[in-house]
Amino acid sequence: MFNISYETAVRRSPRSVAVAEAFGLGVDEEQKFVNLDNVELKISPKDIVYVTGDSGSGKSVLLRAIQKDLGDDAFDMAYIKENPLSP
Repeated sequence: MFNISYETAVRRSPRSVAVAEAFGLGVDEEQKFVNLDNVELKISPKDIVYVTGDSGSGKSVLLRAIQKDLGDDAFDMAYIKENPLSP
């Protein structure tokens, strides 16, 4: 079961204002985002899961929550060493 939310506030600078305007975002107030609220996710040992979504939609947040939930049964693909002799 996952409950993921976070709060954010932007420190106003000329650059942050320009980026916010480019994406149609406000920078004047603190915002609270709820990505997942009491979401139950069942993944079987042989399942392959593909997580996709817009930039900033919470893919990495979800993957970190899944990794934390799985504990030692999870691994990060970034740490897999490539064998150039094997496909």
